[in-house]
Amino acid sequence: MSEWREFLTLWMRYIDFHWLFEEVPPRATLFELAAIRSRNTERGLRYLPVYMRRYATLTAVFFSLGFAMESAQAADAAVGACATLCVFAAVALLVTLVGFLFLARRDAR
Repeated sequence: MSEWREFLTLWMRYIDFHWLFEEVPPRATLFELAAIRSRNTERGLRYLPVYMRRYATLTAVFFSLGFAMESAQAADAAVGACATLCVFAAVALLVTLVGFLFLARRDAR
């Protein structure tokens, strides 16, 4: 059971980038707030392009797989699953891109 949990943790870190960022404590001083924001911006600008590449790859893979299944006249449920996963990956790509552009614009000021 431990290996399964480790695999899921690894998979979630591969897919979800929220673990990169620190939360700001409610009673943070201005110095702590500035330090956390600086670290979060640095991590975002460094690692979000990696996640965007992953999401773009997943989008392309699921789209290609769904198209191949549809061409081969596979079961509609399999084609639908690929289309759904493709849309999820595309939305994740869009959200990550918007976040990256926000961080890049804020860092340029």
